[in-house]
Amino acid sequence: MSRALLAAAGGLAALALVALTLLLVLHDRGGEAPGRPLPRPPLTLAALKTRFALLDERHSNQCGLNAQSLGSLAAHGSLQGACCSRMEFHHYIAQVRGLHRYRSLAEIPADPYDIPLSLARTLIGYDRTISLTSSEQQVYDKATRLAHEHGPCCCRCWRWSAFEGQAKDLIRRRQFSAKQVAALWDLEDGCGGPGDTTT
Repeated sequence: MSRALLAAAGGLAALALVALTLLLVLHDRGGEAPGRPLPRPPLTLAALKTRFALLDERHSNQCGLNAQSLGSLAAHGSLQGACCSRMEFHHYIAQVRGLHRYRSLAEIPADPYDIPLSLARTLIGYDRTISLTSSEQQVYDKATRLAHEHGPCCCRCWRWSAFEGQAKDLIRRRQFSAKQVAALWDLEDGCGGPGDTTT
């Protein structure tokens, strides 16, 4: 076998090992590989029931999955399901219908339990590159006090980084107020349970 073929075989073996390691890590944590993103949710009760039943059984949105880990996941997958508690149907309906108001804004997901990795990476990029002015930071800090989770998420996971970046972008480019940011974070909450969308 030529050196080129040996090198190619070695490279493929290394990639397979990385993929296997990732799957084992996800399995050990009770998670799974990212799924295929679902179409934008229709708002009928029957469609939302079907969607809810599917997402409630997905577990690629994991508590503790950090922003750096997203780089090793599939480019076109989607982080699905709740990270901390089981989803609650009536809260889910309120979230999806609330997020529908923002459907013209590409930086806001249509469903808090089905976040495309491409969007998550874009928002994490905003978090890394946008530095708020002191007045913008005051808006952000007030939003953390108003939000149900007292920040973009309940823990400093990938969601925190992503939705912190989203907030920075919305404050900077769209002049969102603290109340608007907090209300949006509540709608985007992916922890599961009854939550709070009344901020």
